[in-house]
Amino acid sequence: MNSLNSAIPSVLGFCTNLTFMALDTNSFIGELPLSLTKITELGLSGNSLSGSISPYFFSNWTELTSLQLQDNYFSREIPPEIGLLTKLQILCLFNNSLSDSIPSEVGNLKDLLEIDLSQNHLSGPIPVELGKLTQLQVLSLASNKLSGQIPTVLGNLRLLFSLNLNRNHLTGEIPRNLVSCTSSTVPENCESLLNKDLRNNYMNMVDLSNNRLSGNIAQDLARLSSLESLNLSHNQLSGEFPSSLSGMVSLSNISLDFSYNNLTGPIPTSSVFKDAPATAYVGNSVLLAAIVAGFITCYRKTKLLEQESRAIFECEEKAESMLAFLVRITDKCDVYSFGVVALEVMMGMHPRELLSSLSSSKSRRTMPIVESSEFLLKDVLDQGLPQPTGQIAQEIAFVVSIALQCVSATPELRPIMRFVAQELSVRIQACNSYPC
Repeated sequence: MNSLNSAIPSVLGFCTNLTFMALDTNSFIGELPLSLTKITELGLSGNSLSGSISPYFFSNWTELTSLQLQDNYFSREIPPEIGLLTKLQILCLFNNSLSDSIPSEVGNLKDLLEIDLSQNHLSGPIPVELGKLTQLQVLSLASNKLSGQIPTVLGNLRLLFSLNLNRNHLTGEIPRNLVSCTSSTVPENCESLLNKDLRNNYMNMVDLSNNRLSGNIAQDLARLSSLESLNLSHNQLSGEFPSSLSGMVSLSNISLDFSYNNLTGPIPTSSVFKDAPATAYVGNSVLLAAIVAGFITCYRKTKLLEQESRAIFECEEKAESMLAFLVRITDKCDVYSFGVVALEVMMGMHPRELLSSLSSSKSRRTMPIVESSEFLLKDVLDQGLPQPTGQIAQEIAFVVSIALQCVSATPELRPIMRFVAQELSVRIQACNSYPC
């Protein structure tokens, strides 16, 4: 890193043998010079270069194999003449102010290994011509304004290692052939190539978060057997988690995120999914049901070790029956109804007397029972069950306290449902660690 802060001298173009130039992380200003016609590798990232990228730039520099202009102030469109750089292997233009659509001529760059156009203002659809870049290993178009569906032809990119399309306006379903055979590779039928699919040996990271993707998560997603990071959060995905995901043994539980979708049902049974942070599932129906049911089930199993009680079994059945009616968590949900359901699960009966006490104490301006010194946890829990002790008692008390906040007689004092979900989510991993 230096502190050079002038324009790039055009006289460098007279250096006829100059093939490599790295002037990264300086303070160069102005526009790109057009005189460097012999250059093959050019690094000008992290400067203050601005203006548009001239079509003549690409016309003159057809020998380029690496072009890194990221972290500058380039604006306007990417010229279609970029298709003339047929020897290009690395194209990094991220973190600029480029706009308009991605030119379809990018599909001419058959030797490309990496293309990163993220953090710009690019709009329009993802060009289907990207499916021609069969040597591509890294594709990042994140943090733009791209719209439309994810092209199915991206399934042709069999050497792709990293796919990042987050923070766009993409719609439709996740294409099945992103994780499946494509017509160009299937001589007879897809199943005959399942064990030879090179994609299983390469794909490491997929990030499709913060879009508007819908539909179900396909069972075929599990075929990305080398995937270590998967982020599908903040979309509109629906349906249940495919059971096949349990076979994705390479996934990291800290690099897994399905939050803020419309997903339902149980999470996959493998330890990767069970050990993932609770925040990976927040904003789905599955989250709240799993947290509350987790406390109840853990409590039930602990007591079953001490005595086989039919009453405890009935308590679990009742909890599961009521939790089945939980819906997607948003700040628009009826937090009061959740509080009632949670209290009914804990008390073994409808909490109408407790709710009546809360309401009457407000009208009489007297101290509510939940704030009095006489209010004890043992007075609220199902009297037909053994009293919880130790850490389990602490977690049960936490759930009851949250439920009581939700049924506060003063509506403006009730928390929003998102807050409730977040508060409960941070406790679920602790519950999973108990010796249930």
